[in-house]
Amino acid sequence: MPRAALITGGVSGLGRAAAIRLEADGVKVITLDVADGAGLVVDVTDPDAVQAVADAAGPIDVLVNSAGVVGPSVPLWEVPIDGWRRTFEVNVNGTFPTCRAFVPGMRERGWGRAIAPAVIETPMNAGTAPDALAHLTSPIPMRRAGKAAEVAELIAWPASDKVSFSTGAVYDISGGRATY
Repeated sequence: MPRAALITGGVSGLGRAAAIRLEADGVKVITLDVADGAGLVVDVTDPDAVQAVADAAGPIDVLVNSAGVVGPSVPLWEVPIDGWRRTFEVNVNGTFPTCRAFVPGMRERGWGRAIAPAVIETPMNAGTAPDALAHLTSPIPMRRAGKAAEVAELIAWPASDKVSFSTGAVYDISGGRATY
């Protein structure tokens, strides 16, 4: 039976790369994004809208939470409160409504996986100041940001039936940055 995936932030960056890669494996992909071009234009910070998608979408086997924004890149004392809040609303709190809406069904079907990427070259990071990007990549032994296609490959592998004995783990893709 073909799997189905829901990908937040699915119009560009990691989300788009994951959608392309999963579709290549025959996975039915639904993209959620606030940008035009998404399968469904939905803000992940709106729990009611996310739940409505879950109610209408049918079974989802793979959930990719890749919606994100770049927060203000200024010294802490210059970060505007609304910029701080929006960054956390999307990047942190935005994952909760989708997990809350889709994880119960994934548990019922005995499916679902965790991927933890580090700094990845995406359109979202295109405007990052070179010195800030250098700071973010300096702890990475490979001395570079990852590529969206690399993360998409890792997403596709545990999402496939090839790794059906894995029921939960955090798959690291940080270029060696993580030191567990």
